[in-house]
Amino acid sequence: MRDIQEQYYFDSAALAESAGVQVLTVRAMLTDQPVRRLQAELVLAALSEHLGKAYNLESVSVVVLAEEGVEQ
Repeated sequence: MRDIQEQYYFDSAALAESAGVQVLTVRAMLTDQPVRRLQAELVLAALSEHLGKAYNLESVSVVVLAEEGVEQ
């Protein structure tokens, strides 16, 4: 996700607010730290709306926490 920020500047705090997540979540995504799947999807949806491009977990490299009871 860092490459997207470098190509299309966006404010982490504003993106977090748009996504309804904490700014720490966006910062974690930018530094390849694991985040919950739902939070990542919310951030990518807000980013897609902001930039007018489609971003999702299949098109953006995001480290997602393993969910309990779900095999990966």
